[in-house]
Amino acid sequence: MSPSQTPLDWARGVEWLLASSSPRRQDFLRRLGISFRVVPHGLDEEQQVSGIEPRRVASFLARAKAESVQKSFPGNNRPILAADTTVIFQGEVLGQPADAAEALAFYRRLAGQEHQVVSALCVLFRDRSFFREEVATVLFAPWEENLARDYAESGEWRGAAGGYRLQETGELMVSAVHGSPSCVAGLPLRAFYEIIRDITTGGVLSSDTPALG
Repeated sequence: MSPSQTPLDWARGVEWLLASSSPRRQDFLRRLGISFRVVPHGLDEEQQVSGIEPRRVASFLARAKAESVQKSFPGNNRPILAADTTVIFQGEVLGQPADAAEALAFYRRLAGQEHQVVSALCVLFRDRSFFREEVATVLFAPWEENLARDYAESGEWRGAAGGYRLQETGELMVSAVHGSPSCVAGLPLRAFYEIIRDITTGGVLSSDTPALG
Protein backbone atom coordinates (compact mmCIF):
# COMPACT_ATOMS: atom_id res chain seq x y z
CA MET A 1 0.00 0.00 0.00
CA SER A 2 1.35 3.41 -0.95
CA PRO A 3 1.70 6.11 1.74
CA SER A 4 -1.23 8.05 0.27
CA GLN A 5 -3.59 5.02 0.31
CA THR A 6 -6.07 4.39 3.08
CA PRO A 7 -7.00 0.84 4.16
CA LEU A 8 -10.28 1.18 2.27
CA ASP A 9 -8.44 2.37 -0.85
CA TRP A 10 -6.45 -0.84 -0.76
CA ALA A 11 -9.55 -2.98 -0.18
CA ARG A 12 -11.29 -1.34 -3.12
CA GLY A 13 -8.31 -2.00 -5.38
CA VAL A 14 -8.35 -5.80 -5.12
CA GLU A 15 -10.91 -8.48 -5.89
CA TRP A 16 -12.10 -10.42 -2.86
CA LEU A 17 -13.34 -13.99 -2.73
CA LEU A 18 -16.48 -14.05 -0.61
CA ALA A 19 -17.26 -17.41 0.97
CA SER A 20 -20.91 -16.51 1.44
CA SER A 21 -24.04 -16.41 -0.70
CA SER A 22 -25.76 -13.98 1.71
CA PRO A 23 -27.30 -11.06 -0.23
CA ARG A 24 -26.93 -8.89 2.88
CA ARG A 25 -23.19 -9.43 3.16
CA GLN A 26 -22.83 -8.79 -0.55
CA ASP A 27 -24.81 -5.58 -0.18
CA PHE A 28 -22.49 -4.37 2.59
CA LEU A 29 -19.44 -4.94 0.38
CA ARG A 30 -21.07 -3.11 -2.51
CA ARG A 31 -21.83 -0.16 -0.24
CA LEU A 32 -18.14 -0.04 0.67
CA GLY A 33 -17.21 -0.07 -3.02
CA ILE A 34 -15.43 -3.43 -2.75
CA SER A 35 -15.25 -5.80 -5.72
CA PHE A 36 -15.81 -9.45 -4.96
CA ARG A 37 -16.53 -12.86 -6.40
CA VAL A 38 -18.92 -15.17 -4.57
CA VAL A 39 -17.42 -18.63 -4.01
CA PRO A 40 -19.63 -21.21 -2.22
CA HIS A 41 -17.78 -22.83 0.66
CA GLY A 42 -19.54 -26.17 0.17
CA LEU A 43 -19.63 -27.12 3.85
CA ASP A 44 -22.43 -28.86 5.71
CA GLU A 45 -22.56 -26.36 8.56
CA GLU A 46 -24.62 -28.48 10.95
CA GLN A 47 -22.23 -31.40 10.56
CA GLN A 48 -19.22 -29.13 11.05
CA VAL A 49 -20.36 -27.80 14.43
CA SER A 50 -21.66 -31.00 16.00
CA GLY A 51 -20.47 -30.94 19.60
CA ILE A 52 -19.11 -27.37 19.43
CA GLU A 53 -19.99 -25.01 22.29
CA PRO A 54 -22.66 -22.53 21.06
CA ARG A 55 -20.51 -19.48 21.82
CA ARG A 56 -17.74 -20.85 19.57
CA VAL A 57 -19.89 -21.85 16.60
CA ALA A 58 -19.61 -18.59 14.63
CA SER A 59 -15.83 -18.33 14.94
CA PHE A 60 -15.34 -22.01 14.14
CA LEU A 61 -17.49 -21.83 11.00
CA ALA A 62 -15.97 -18.58 9.73
CA ARG A 63 -12.54 -20.17 9.83
CA ALA A 64 -13.78 -23.42 8.29
CA LYS A 65 -15.52 -21.62 5.42
CA ALA A 66 -12.43 -19.54 4.61
CA GLU A 67 -10.15 -22.56 4.63
CA SER A 68 -12.55 -24.55 2.45
CA VAL A 69 -12.46 -21.84 -0.23
CA GLN A 70 -8.70 -21.52 0.11
CA LYS A 71 -8.28 -25.21 -0.73
CA SER A 72 -10.19 -24.65 -3.97
CA PHE A 73 -7.84 -21.88 -5.09
CA PRO A 74 -4.22 -23.00 -4.66
CA GLY A 75 -1.81 -20.15 -5.24
CA ASN A 76 -4.56 -17.59 -4.85
CA ASN A 77 -3.37 -14.03 -4.13
CA ARG A 78 -6.79 -12.54 -3.45
CA PRO A 79 -8.15 -12.03 0.08
CA ILE A 80 -10.76 -14.60 1.10
CA LEU A 81 -13.53 -13.33 3.36
CA ALA A 82 -15.75 -15.71 5.32
CA ALA A 83 -18.34 -14.88 7.95
CA ASP A 84 -20.79 -16.61 10.20
CA THR A 85 -23.56 -15.35 12.44
CA THR A 86 -25.24 -17.29 15.22
CA VAL A 87 -28.18 -16.43 17.45
CA ILE A 88 -27.86 -17.79 20.98
CA PHE A 89 -30.85 -17.92 23.31
CA GLN A 90 -30.56 -19.42 26.78
CA GLY A 91 -27.44 -21.35 25.77
CA GLU A 92 -28.94 -22.76 22.56
CA VAL A 93 -28.14 -21.85 18.97
CA LEU A 94 -31.24 -20.86 17.03
CA GLY A 95 -30.47 -21.57 13.40
CA GLN A 96 -32.47 -20.82 10.28
CA PRO A 97 -36.13 -21.83 10.56
CA ALA A 98 -37.21 -24.64 8.28
CA ASP A 99 -40.64 -23.12 7.67
CA ALA A 100 -43.04 -20.40 8.83
CA ALA A 101 -44.31 -22.53 11.71
CA GLU A 102 -40.81 -22.91 13.14
CA ALA A 103 -40.16 -19.19 12.63
CA LEU A 104 -43.30 -18.42 14.61
CA ALA A 105 -42.17 -20.77 17.37
CA PHE A 106 -38.86 -18.86 17.53
CA TYR A 107 -40.70 -15.55 17.95
CA ARG A 108 -42.78 -16.97 20.81
CA ARG A 109 -39.61 -18.00 22.62
CA LEU A 110 -37.75 -14.74 21.97
CA ALA A 111 -40.65 -12.38 22.76
CA GLY A 112 -39.81 -10.00 25.60
CA GLN A 113 -36.43 -11.68 26.10
CA GLU A 114 -32.81 -10.85 25.34
CA HIS A 115 -30.62 -13.02 23.14
CA GLN A 116 -27.07 -12.74 21.83
CA VAL A 117 -25.96 -12.48 18.22
CA VAL A 118 -22.36 -13.49 17.50
CA SER A 119 -20.79 -12.58 14.15
CA ALA A 120 -17.30 -13.77 13.29
CA LEU A 121 -15.11 -12.79 10.34
CA CYS A 122 -12.08 -14.63 8.99
CA VAL A 123 -9.89 -13.32 6.18
CA LEU A 124 -7.12 -15.38 4.61
CA PHE A 125 -4.66 -13.41 2.52
CA ARG A 126 -1.53 -14.96 1.10
CA ASP A 127 0.19 -16.59 4.08
CA ARG A 128 -1.64 -14.63 6.77
CA SER A 129 -4.90 -15.05 8.66
CA PHE A 130 -7.01 -12.33 10.25
CA PHE A 131 -9.90 -12.78 12.63
CA ARG A 132 -12.50 -10.65 14.41
CA GLU A 133 -15.64 -11.42 16.39
CA GLU A 134 -18.42 -9.19 17.67
CA VAL A 135 -21.33 -9.83 20.00
CA ALA A 136 -24.56 -7.85 20.17
CA THR A 137 -27.48 -8.25 22.56
CA VAL A 138 -30.97 -7.98 21.07
CA LEU A 139 -34.12 -7.42 23.09
CA PHE A 140 -37.23 -8.71 21.36
CA ALA A 141 -40.47 -6.80 21.79
CA PRO A 142 -43.28 -8.32 23.88
CA TRP A 143 -45.41 -10.92 22.16
CA GLU A 144 -47.95 -9.68 19.60
CA GLU A 145 -49.72 -12.52 17.87
CA ASN A 146 -50.82 -10.60 14.77
CA LEU A 147 -47.41 -9.02 14.19
CA ALA A 148 -45.56 -12.30 14.66
CA ARG A 149 -47.86 -14.16 12.28
CA ASP A 150 -47.66 -11.40 9.69
CA TYR A 151 -43.86 -11.51 9.79
CA ALA A 152 -43.74 -15.29 9.66
CA GLU A 153 -46.02 -15.28 6.63
CA SER A 154 -43.84 -12.66 4.88
CA GLY A 155 -41.04 -15.19 4.33
CA GLU A 156 -38.38 -12.60 5.10
CA TRP A 157 -36.99 -14.98 7.74
CA ARG A 158 -35.72 -17.45 5.12
CA GLY A 159 -31.99 -18.00 5.46
CA ALA A 160 -31.74 -15.84 8.60
CA ALA A 161 -30.28 -17.08 11.87
CA GLY A 162 -32.95 -16.77 14.54
CA GLY A 163 -35.60 -16.23 11.87
CA TYR A 164 -35.51 -12.44 11.52
CA ARG A 165 -33.64 -9.73 9.63
CA LEU A 166 -32.93 -6.64 11.69
CA GLN A 167 -31.88 -4.60 8.65
CA GLU A 168 -35.24 -5.23 6.98
CA THR A 169 -38.77 -5.29 8.40
CA GLY A 170 -37.64 -7.69 11.12
CA GLU A 171 -36.85 -4.56 13.14
CA LEU A 172 -40.58 -4.47 13.92
CA MET A 173 -39.96 -7.44 16.21
CA VAL A 174 -37.11 -5.77 18.13
CA SER A 175 -37.24 -3.30 21.03
CA ALA A 176 -33.51 -2.59 21.43
CA VAL A 177 -30.05 -3.54 20.21
CA HIS A 178 -26.97 -3.24 22.40
CA GLY A 179 -23.98 -3.40 20.08
CA SER A 180 -23.40 -3.09 16.36
CA PRO A 181 -26.50 -3.40 14.14
CA SER A 182 -24.25 -4.65 11.34
CA CYS A 183 -23.14 -7.45 13.67
CA VAL A 184 -26.76 -8.58 13.87
CA ALA A 185 -27.08 -8.19 10.10
CA GLY A 186 -24.15 -10.58 9.52
CA LEU A 187 -21.13 -8.44 8.60
CA PRO A 188 -19.87 -6.24 11.44
CA LEU A 189 -18.47 -3.29 9.54
CA ARG A 190 -16.08 -1.95 12.15
CA ALA A 191 -14.60 -5.42 12.64
CA PHE A 192 -14.18 -5.78 8.88
CA TYR A 193 -12.44 -2.41 8.67
CA GLU A 194 -10.07 -3.42 11.46
CA ILE A 195 -9.11 -6.53 9.50
CA ILE A 196 -8.44 -4.42 6.41
CA ARG A 197 -6.32 -2.08 8.51
CA ASP A 198 -4.38 -5.01 9.95
CA ILE A 199 -3.71 -6.39 6.47
CA THR A 200 -2.35 -3.07 5.24
CA THR A 201 -0.22 -2.46 8.35
CA GLY A 202 1.14 -5.97 8.79
CA GLY A 203 -1.17 -7.15 11.56
CA VAL A 204 -1.37 -10.86 12.31
CA LEU A 205 -3.91 -13.36 13.51
CA SER A 206 -4.50 -13.20 17.24
CA SER A 207 -3.36 -16.23 19.22
CA ASP A 208 -6.86 -16.93 20.51
CA THR A 209 -8.39 -17.49 17.09
CA PRO A 210 -10.11 -20.88 17.13
CA ALA A 211 -8.28 -23.63 15.30
CA LEU A 212 -9.99 -26.33 13.32
CA GLY A 213 -9.93 -29.94 14.35
